[in-house]
Amino acid sequence: MGFKLVERVYTLKKDATSPSEQAVLLALAYRANDKTLLCYPKQETLAEMTHLSRSTVAAALNGLKK
Repeated sequence: MGFKLVERVYTLKKDATSPSEQAVLLALAYRANDKTLLCYPKQETLAEMTHLSRSTVAAALNGLKK
């Protein structure tokens, strides 16, 4: 688990991400490998973790890419 990454998500400026983007980003940070910082969860997994729909997760990921 990437606790340092989770902390960085929580310290982002309020307007840096939407609530759904922040939830997805936190889930990604939580799943990240501590050494490599990589993670490859399925969108379905992120949806389960965040209690968001898969389409909302996909939209959040697209927003985070930008």
